[in-house]
Amino acid sequence: MMYYPETGLTAFVSDNTATLTPSFNGYGEVTSLETDIAGTTSSWSVSRNDAAQIICKTEIVAGFRRPTPTPATPRAGSIR
Repeated sequence: MMYYPETGLTAFVSDNTATLTPSFNGYGEVTSLETDIAGTTSSWSVSRNDAAQIICKTEIVAGFRRPTPTPATPRAGSIR
């Protein structure tokens, strides 16, 4: 496990079979995570609006990209 010395946030975690590599924004929130397990890479990332709400999540698995829009806030009267 390695850390960024200036922030103390995790740079990556590895056991020589699997590696997890997170990325963070300036507020320390995770913005993406890349995993490499035995040479197979997958990842996800999120986009945020100015209020720091997640507005889209994108996943890449086996080379296929799948963006997933996520409503930042529910509509009035809606049930999630």
